[in-house]
Amino acid sequence: MSILSVRATEGSTYVVTCVCTTEAGDVVTPDTNITWTVKSADGTQISTGTAAKAASVDVIIKGTDLSAPATTGKTQTLTLILETTYTSALGIGLPLVKIVDFTLDNELA
Repeated sequence: MSILSVRATEGSTYVVTCVCTTEAGDVVTPDTNITWTVKSADGTQISTGTAAKAASVDVIIKGTDLSAPATTGKTQTLTLILETTYTSALGIGLPLVKIVDFTLDNELA
């Protein structure tokens, strides 16, 4: 799992570019739209959405989709999970899952 270097701000807009690759590392256009889920460190689902199928897509997380459970700290780590399927020489409808962490700057009340 990788950690994205650009921080997000709670309630703002956060864009993550996803490049889909096969098991051999070749760029591929997925068979299905890409679904995404944002989860907190304890596994609580914060938001979900979809992005059109393309070899490279921008996943746009914004507003209330980019919020987090109340916390006393200034930041927290969230997890973005991207899921789709693809076709390669090894088969049709193969699952593709990418998981990345990113830091969210909390909007403290």
